[in-house]
Amino acid sequence: MNFLVFSPLPILSNPEFKVKKLDGTNVQGKLVSKNEKAISLKQYGRLQKIPKEDISSIKKRKFSLIKTSVVAIPIIAFGLYDYK
Repeated sequence: MNFLVFSPLPILSNPEFKVKKLDGTNVQGKLVSKNEKAISLKQYGRLQKIPKEDISSIKKRKFSLIKTSVVAIPIIAFGLYDYK
C-alpha cells in the first residue's frame, strides 16, 4: 500500500477534502498544509486558509470509478461515433 503514497497519479497523490464551516458554507479542495491553528486548501489555483475555530466538519472526498465511467464512456463513444 505504500506505493500509493508516492503515486504519480494526481488523484492519489493529493487528497481532496470538503470542509463545512460554522457559517454554513462549504469549501472543497486539495490539502496543502495543516497545523494547530489552520488548514490550507487549494481550489482552482487559489489558496484558502481556514482557521480551525471556523470549521464544523471535515470529510475526505473519495474517487469513484463508477461515477467517472458514467460520464467518460458516453463522451468517448460520442467522439468515436462516425456520423455523416
